Amino acid sequence: MSTRSTGTSAADSSAPEDQVTVDVEGEIRLFLIQTLTELFESTVDADSDFFELGGDSFTAMRLISRIQASLGLELPVTTIFDKPRVAEFASYLYGMLSEE
Repeated sequence: MSTRSTGTSAADSSAPEDQVTVDVEGEIRLFLIQTLTELFESTVDADSDFFELGGDSFTAMRLISRIQASLGLELPVTTIFDKPRVAEFASYLYGMLSEE
């Protein structure tokens, strides 16, 4: 989700010409949904559970590898076992990125 506005009023004179707001956690959630859809070749949403989709340790390694390549986060494979729901895992990844 991105919003864009231009500051044209006198009250906005100190605001940047263009402001862009990005829902980073939502973008991470979308990335996970797309990645899991590719890995499982099935429909995935924010409430999907990694294990209910058929996830195993091999698929977890593939997922973590893609996360590391795309987001630059070093994660143990066991992370997905602790947070198997897409929305929960996205929130965790967002927190990790916010700490960096």
